[in-house]
Amino acid sequence: MGFACYYVLLFVVLWGPLQELQFVLFLCETVFDRFLTLFQQETPLIHVLHYELSSLYCLVLLQFLTTDYVDDKVGGFLLDLDFKLNEKQLNNKQIRIGEETRKLLNHLTQKERETFFEDVRKIYHTTAEYFKKNVPLKNSFLSDVQILHPSYRSV
Repeated sequence: MGFACYYVLLFVVLWGPLQELQFVLFLCETVFDRFLTLFQQETPLIHVLHYELSSLYCLVLLQFLTTDYVDDKVGGFLLDLDFKLNEKQLNNKQIRIGEETRKLLNHLTQKERETFFEDVRKIYHTTAEYFKKNVPLKNSFLSDVQILHPSYRSV
């Protein structure tokens, strides 16, 4: 697990309920851990940066949006998606929060569960908004430099 995930976990442990901690742990392990681990390597990885950023943003969107809305989009086309459309949101039973988190919800009142899912959506929307503003998926240089990937080399 990356350093940023540990920091967020520490914050939630100190100030948040257990289901929120479990949800953040789910996000770290399922969504962000692979990306963070990959880019901690010593080797140059600029040739995979565009692809990996696109995959990461897509993975974030698939946690709370319908598959048919997101699935065939890549790169800059992901940035064009309106992730706030109500009809494209997953419902509370479908939204991805992790099984351990879902088990903890059984101990909450209906009102607490509703508040929890509102908070989860805010987290996903804030994350998606951050990606939309800051991730260079429409950067032609990052897209073009993928040609340096070894799989593009001919024998």
